[in-house]
Amino acid sequence: MRLFFKSFLLFLISYFSFQPFFAQNQNYIDSLETALNTEKHDSIRANMLVNLGWQYRRTNPEKSVRYSNDAIQLFEKINHIYGKAGGYNTLGVVYFKRGDYQRSLDCHLKSLQASESVKDTSALAACCNNVGNLYAELDKYAMALKYYLKASQLYEQKKDKLGAATIYNNIGTIYQKEKNDELALEYQTKGLKLREELHDTSGMSESYNNIGEIYRAKKDYSFALDFYYKSLQIDKIRNNTRGVAISYNNIGSALEGQGKFKDAVFYQEKSLEISKQLSDKESMKYAYEGLASVYSKMKDYKNAYDYFLLFSMMKDSLLNEQNSKTMTEMETKYQTEKKEKEIELLNKNQELQDAAIHRQKTVRNFLFGALGLMLVLGVIMFKMYKTKQISKKTNHE
Repeated sequence: MRLFFKSFLLFLISYFSFQPFFAQNQNYIDSLETALNTEKHDSIRANMLVNLGWQYRRTNPEKSVRYSNDAIQLFEKINHIYGKAGGYNTLGVVYFKRGDYQRSLDCHLKSLQASESVKDTSALAACCNNVGNLYAELDKYAMALKYYLKASQLYEQKKDKLGAATIYNNIGTIYQKEKNDELALEYQTKGLKLREELHDTSGMSESYNNIGEIYRAKKDYSFALDFYYKSLQIDKIRNNTRGVAISYNNIGSALEGQGKFKDAVFYQEKSLEISKQLSDKESMKYAYEGLASVYSKMKDYKNAYDYFLLFSMMKDSLLNEQNSKTMTEMETKYQTEKKEKEIELLNKNQELQDAAIHRQKTVRNFLFGALGLMLVLGVIMFKMYKTKQISKKTNHE
């Protein structure tokens, strides 16, 4: 009942030549911050700042935003376009995780523009994928496709099979959402072929599932089951328990479509059992929905009603959690923007103070200069007077 969509934002910074290894280590972060306090060279400081911005993107978004903005300003000063692209990429990731998609999109477009100006194909392809993901989240599928297709061309030019496979998956998913099964199947199949060549089992499981979803939407349940079973087999080998629960749910839905209701119940119950063990409410919701649907077709209205209630309760619970999360994110966003404005105001006040001090120094220097000039003129005039007096005295004698 679910298709997989690669909505992650690719780590663009890894493409930049200035970028060192990003160790996911608090000791590393602490040492980096200590070094930043004493470092004087702008280029090294900027590199440290963008590094810290990326490190804090999950644990401390406010710090991430502050470090990234500082990095962008410094990269702007030293005219380092790669660095600016990395800073904007980090900001885009942070805003994306907050659900501030418009702001995230703005940052990723700036990162895209910077990457485009230096003609870095790999970085540009990653940027196009990121922008496509943002438009997909905003349900602007035409714009998402525009950037996904551009990214696919770039990955094809670079012969980057992994990147191309991901983009093909994303393009196929957009076509699925637009009910264009023919093109959806074409791109999902292209992505699957590359993933099979790369022995990317995780990606293969994803592609098998997505292709199964296309066939199930076309009511071609036999083909759908073939792909679902392939996805299930991989997830079992990889010990991907959540993936197994999803596959069971999808298999149950396809079996329901074939009219094999008892088998459908069996797989939906297995999906529910695993989902409960994992405390995975999202998967539990889909299992409850699947059981309610199949019991309704079996005319077992009591069980259908009971599972529909459980489905509705779980759906409401998830919605409440999401609303609570949204409120928290909005509060965080408000506080962050408030601090950013306060910092901006402090910076402006500092600039005004610096300007005032500069003016005071200028006036003081002018006054000192004028006074000095007056003294010099006075001395000259006094000497001229004395000379004139002496001349008169000589003439008189």
